Amino acid sequence: MKELQMEANELTGPIPASIGDLSLLTHLSLDRNLLTGSLPDELFNLSNLEWLDLDTNRLTGTISPKIQNLSSIEVMSLFNCELSGIIPEAIGSLSNLREISLDGNNLVGEVPQSLCDLRINGNLQFIAADCNSDLEMNPPKISCEKTPTCCDLCYPIGPTSTPIPAS
Repeated sequence: MKELQMEANELTGPIPASIGDLSLLTHLSLDRNLLTGSLPDELFNLSNLEWLDLDTNRLTGTISPKIQNLSSIEVMSLFNCELSGIIPEAIGSLSNLREISLDGNNLVGEVPQSLCDLRINGNLQFIAADCNSDLEMNPPKISCEKTPTCCDLCYPIGPTSTPIPAS
């Protein structure tokens, strides 16, 4: 199987560890479901995966540095989940990455320089993150201070969901 598309099917529970057995998978789309739990380590064994769409689920936990094993990934959509922690520096090793959406999570810290370097020296064309605050009531979750031209869309935190183009 090369493609698994099960978006908007009201799937519940965790992503099964057996997902890692689908070694020929190039496209995985499980977005807009009710999936819970953390991203299984086995997911990061899918070295042929080019498209990963897990947005709008209830996924928790952190993004593992093992993400670097997704060496063929071009598009990664992890927005509107409940992921936390930092964006791992290892994400910058994904040299085929063209688009990444991380907004709508509980990620904190700085956008890794390695990710911004992909923007400058690689194929990366689009980055979305939570790097703006809402009227000073909530500080930004993701800082782009060191890399102000890195993110394309910085989403405010709070009731508004209108993205603000990064300057």
